[in-house]
Amino acid sequence: MDPIQSSPNNISSEPPCPDIHAILMTILQSQERISHSVGTLKEDVDQLKLTPELPKNVDSKLSKKKSTPTEPRSQAGKPKISQQRAKSEPPPSILTPKKTSKPNSAKKVVAKPTPTPKRDPLQLQGKELPPDFKGVKEALFKHIRMLWDIREKHSLPDPPTQTDLADFYRKFSNSKQIKEAIQEAGGAEMNSEADVLAFARKQLQPVELGRGMKNLSQSYIDYIQGTLGRLGFTRWSPNLVQNKDDLYNVACRITAITTFQQLVAAGAYNHLSMNFSYIMKTALLQKAYDHYVHYLIKSRVDKEQKLQGSYRASIAKASSNTNRARLRNSRLDFAIVNKLPKRYRKIIEEISSHSDDEIGGKKNDVYVIRTLKYRSKKANIFFRKLDEAIATYEANMGITSR
Repeated sequence: MDPIQSSPNNISSEPPCPDIHAILMTILQSQERISHSVGTLKEDVDQLKLTPELPKNVDSKLSKKKSTPTEPRSQAGKPKISQQRAKSEPPPSILTPKKTSKPNSAKKVVAKPTPTPKRDPLQLQGKELPPDFKGVKEALFKHIRMLWDIREKHSLPDPPTQTDLADFYRKFSNSKQIKEAIQEAGGAEMNSEADVLAFARKQLQPVELGRGMKNLSQSYIDYIQGTLGRLGFTRWSPNLVQNKDDLYNVACRITAITTFQQLVAAGAYNHLSMNFSYIMKTALLQKAYDHYVHYLIKSRVDKEQKLQGSYRASIAKASSNTNRARLRNSRLDFAIVNKLPKRYRKIIEEISSHSDDEIGGKKNDVYVIRTLKYRSKKANIFFRKLDEAIATYEANMGITSR
């Protein structure tokens, strides 16, 4: 036995130092806190071990969601409807049809722009021609109509005969042969009517020409007949079934432009207003020729072939609108000059209010005007009274109309 421990006299009766006591209490409290924290962490670890792991794809989807909306407190304790229903019963969202929203009529519908139709390469516009070329162009068109026997401005020509086509292709194989045939016997340079007559007398084959040619001197007619006869034509008639570069159509173009140039040089068209400096510009004349023959006339013929009578119906409609516009203008001028009330002028301004079928009688002052079906009786009476007032006014003023 240790004498120090066994001796009671050696035990100190003095209390421990207060500083040491405080330090010991602090150490004991720290140990208690640490042991409590360790126990809590151990419980959390055990709880995590009991929880099953989620699949990776579910975990990734949940991680992408930023926030999930919380249910209202009133519905938190209620069981979900989908859990109470039988599996074979569809959810209420399927049983109840959804209301389709009606389109808002106030929304503006933006119309898609219609594509511009492609322009025919043979079609000429005014900006493509010189400003002072109009007189030459109109003279050339008139010359073509006389060659083609187009008696009225909007009538359709006849196609070439198969005999003419066969004879032509048998004689010619290129455009050089055509030019040489036309230029024989001085046909290329004729500066007077005597030169034309001398050339025409050498030609023997008769050629049928349009009635419009009767307005020309006989020597000019003989010259044209001689030129066409050298090519084997019995009459001038382009083949609109083929394109403009077909050899037969090339011959028609050469003869038309050549005879036009020669007749202008010889003075046949001196009565027409034109700029004569363009007469020998063959390339410009060819463009005008192709526009008139292979674009304008061809489009009319094609339209008529697709639906018989359609072209003539369109011409009649255009003529009808022209007559209406002319009649409207004369009546409106009278209404403005005589200061008719505005309500009357408003009626007169509409072109559709006027008749389009005025027919002149045996006398110049007699006209038969059919009643428009959609016009009221009072409107008919108004226009009859208006015509009577215009006739009286013109008679008093000594004006000759219509």
